[in-house]
Amino acid sequence: LARKFHTPLLPSQCLAMTTCLSLFSPVFGEGPCWSELFTPETFCFDGAGLLMHISRPAIAACLYFVTCVVHNWRMRNRRDGIAAPPQIIKYIAISHNAALVVFSALVFIAVGKLLVEQLSSSGLHRFLCPAPLHQGGQANPPKLCGPLYWWCYLFYLS
Repeated sequence: LARKFHTPLLPSQCLAMTTCLSLFSPVFGEGPCWSELFTPETFCFDGAGLLMHISRPAIAACLYFVTCVVHNWRMRNRRDGIAAPPQIIKYIAISHNAALVVFSALVFIAVGKLLVEQLSSSGLHRFLCPAPLHQGGQANPPKLCGPLYWWCYLFYLS
């Protein structure tokens, strides 16, 4: 699907993946296609996309907390004689943490570069306090669109 003038695709124009995701819309949310999430230039954080609703991080944090409590309880109450986890788990954990460190550094560098560009072009005050968009007689907050917000969103998803 070719884009003209970087206009985002409508959800109805998405590939077959959207149909699959529509089954999970209570979890993932309605909004941009998967292809939209991987295009920094056309990305907009509008609150309707993949895990953008405020309840999703809260649900994830609660599930993570419950999982940790259950795992710690299970580890405390295990009987002697149960074998320790295989050594491969240690190497998987080390590799996972190393990948997170590399990814965090990549995001830090990308966001830093984009933030410096943004601040040099518009200034700190305009970046932190942008003028509202007026549509239909109402003042709406400006949209968070572009590569800077895409990198922040990618970090949020990780």
